[in-house]
Amino acid sequence: MEDAQKKANLGLAPIANSVVIVMFAPLAGWVSDRIGSRLLCTTGAVCIVTAQFFIASLDLDATALRVMVPLALTGLGWAMFNSPNQSAILGSVPKDKIGAASGMTVTTGRIGGASGIAFAAAIFTYGLAAAGLSQEQIESPQAWSAAPDIFLKNFNHTIHFINFFTLLSVFFSAVRGGKQPAHS
Repeated sequence: MEDAQKKANLGLAPIANSVVIVMFAPLAGWVSDRIGSRLLCTTGAVCIVTAQFFIASLDLDATALRVMVPLALTGLGWAMFNSPNQSAILGSVPKDKIGAASGMTVTTGRIGGASGIAFAAAIFTYGLAAAGLSQEQIESPQAWSAAPDIFLKNFNHTIHFINFFTLLSVFFSAVRGGKQPAHS
């Protein structure tokens, strides 16, 4: 019974991210309208880097809380980054180009997300193959329970590797230009 409860709790863990985003994104948008987006975007990116570090440090004995806290921190970071960033982008283009700019941000976001997932999957798969797992073992979720340490170690390494690129978002958020007046 305890194992079933643990699985149920871990099944609910991913909603921590979404709940925090829903709660804080409107507030972040409101604050960015008053103070600008640079500080919020940079702080949000730092939250995401920190959360990913904690996610990459999870082990096989991680509790639901140890999973939920970094996911909630990721949600906070995303809320602090995304709304102000979108506002800054759309506020920097002429009004007659807002639709095109909005479409471009969504398109680049989707392409970036899909590329990032493919890149992370390639790194993860390479690590599993380098650890000696066969293609059949890599593709079979049932095999994962036979070698959980190998899968977790490669998951952690993959997150740390990807986190390097997330650090770049901190840098670029911190050095980007100030608030530009909206074009007419």
